[in-house]
Amino acid sequence: MYRILGKFLIAGLVPLVALVAGCGGQSGGTSTSAANSRVLPSSPAGNPPGTVGHDHGEPGDGAAHGHRASANGWVTYHGDLARTGENRHFPFRSTDTWRKYALLPLGPHGVVRGAPLLVPRWRFRSGPHAGHRHNLVLVTTTANLVQAYSEAQMLAAGSTPLWTRDLGTPNGRGGSNIPPPLGITSTPVVDVDGGRAFVMTMQDDGAGGGFFRIFSLDLDTGATLDSALLSDPGGAGRPTFDGNAQDQRGGLNLVGGRVYATFADFLAFDAGPFHGWVVACAADHLADQLFLSLTRTIHGGGAWGPGGAVAAPDGTLYISTGNGITGDDSPTSPYWVGLGAQHPADIGDYLEGVVRVGITQAGGLPSLTVLDWYQPTWTRLLNRDDLDFGGSSPIVLPRIDGWELIVTTAKDGNVYLLDRHNLGHWGNELWASGAYGSTPSYFSNESKSAPAYHHDKATGQHFVYVTGSGTPGLAAFRVDTSGPRPRLVEAWNAGLTLSDAPSSPTVIASPSASGEGDEDEHGRHGAGHAKRQAALVWIADGIDGDPAVLRAFDAVTGAPVFSSDAVPANVVGASLKHFAPISAGGRSVFLGTANGLVAYTHDPSGNDDENDDGDD
Repeated sequence: MYRILGKFLIAGLVPLVALVAGCGGQSGGTSTSAANSRVLPSSPAGNPPGTVGHDHGEPGDGAAHGHRASANGWVTYHGDLARTGENRHFPFRSTDTWRKYALLPLGPHGVVRGAPLLVPRWRFRSGPHAGHRHNLVLVTTTANLVQAYSEAQMLAAGSTPLWTRDLGTPNGRGGSNIPPPLGITSTPVVDVDGGRAFVMTMQDDGAGGGFFRIFSLDLDTGATLDSALLSDPGGAGRPTFDGNAQDQRGGLNLVGGRVYATFADFLAFDAGPFHGWVVACAADHLADQLFLSLTRTIHGGGAWGPGGAVAAPDGTLYISTGNGITGDDSPTSPYWVGLGAQHPADIGDYLEGVVRVGITQAGGLPSLTVLDWYQPTWTRLLNRDDLDFGGSSPIVLPRIDGWELIVTTAKDGNVYLLDRHNLGHWGNELWASGAYGSTPSYFSNESKSAPAYHHDKATGQHFVYVTGSGTPGLAAFRVDTSGPRPRLVEAWNAGLTLSDAPSSPTVIASPSASGEGDEDEHGRHGAGHAKRQAALVWIADGIDGDPAVLRAFDAVTGAPVFSSDAVPANVVGASLKHFAPISAGGRSVFLGTANGLVAYTHDPSGNDDENDDGDD
């Protein structure tokens, strides 16, 4: 079962992208729908070109890319498999006032680096809370602690968890650019139908190093259902995974019955002998593992991005990669001269770009395989200046006017738009905000962001939101398909100067346009019903250890709506150096900090029946 292919997709292999409902086995894992396509005959019935397919579902929701009806939850990083970063079921009004209502001081138990998750209206089937229903909030820390809370109890100033699980001694090794302990540093993923959460831990080996172990935990009690050490038996012609050399920050994803995790260098400044990795563990048997190295002839190619492996409706995955350790990035260096007419990805070095990954069959065995790739023509310059793509994560957009697109950013401060069915290989991006080394970058400094998406039903516009350090901090782009090739056009920017690593944007949108107007089957308002739904985009920023600032802006106009530093009672806890995690579910916006979890809400009483968090 442990197979990895060489630098090319071998002819005759069949990608396993037609994933079937129920392939997660007895626990009711993820299913996926057939891929939408720009090619008209491939378009699914009922969703013709020119319309929008809002297919960006939740793990284990019975339809791999479609929110469960009224599912106001957040069960994976950025809310769904495609990492759209939007909760489209968050009931609020544009006139609501937001306040901080909860701070869980988890200080001695590590830092909250993984995004908090919320399982809406979870009915406990076993354990001390059997028969009760709660909006279940899952919080993880770098001390390998997992805790479950009731959202209603949190907002009522309660700090007693429903259950707590200690998953072992975290790695205490130094040398990373985030301080120890380094236990759980990524966002877990919840399989709602299976009643379980998957968590990746790094544990101390007692000899100054660490190893990775993945857990499946019961949502009712936190009990371990399964666990497995990440163990790569190796293979001919490719590197072998060494957990002690790796860092795991990308959010886990659950696609087609497998849990996916991405890896990069443990040591700061690319100091370790590492590779970028994608690892897939069978959800029903975690020891069944597949490994894919993102570089083959050199070290590097790390995948640090907070979204990890980002899934499309067909079950394929997209990952952004970092720089390679080539020794010398001058035009006359042995590595670059040795390529001749080839490019790094042609020899299996998928550095500084985006890859499309899927599971293929070789000799009757499944194997993780790179199916497509993109590297910009200025890859050598990015590599020379350590300006990774791999610090960001792509977003898979819904089909827009027949196009199926992904957006990502990079540390060169630019934004990139790609066709997810033809990433472009060497160059050939659909659009980029700049060309590093020859034109100005969009952000004045680096972007390490997972973009977010919102479709404004009143105007029909599609917005993509990105953050970056320096100016303008936060920007909204409109997807423009009016020409022969789609592009992004700036709609507004926040005019901010942000720190080294602001959070990724997160969007909340009311499920209706303030209750006015009906929608047709494509989510469009009829004549006289074009009142815009309330929608906000949230970001957090702060210098490592100083109080973070949480801000919200009108998602369409960019008008400022909320800033946590405007009122002393709303001040956030200490900020994180990288990837401050924001989540939105139930009636709260959650933010992980260096000293705990903070929740902001417009409705502390919980009177909305749909989001009632009480026992029943």
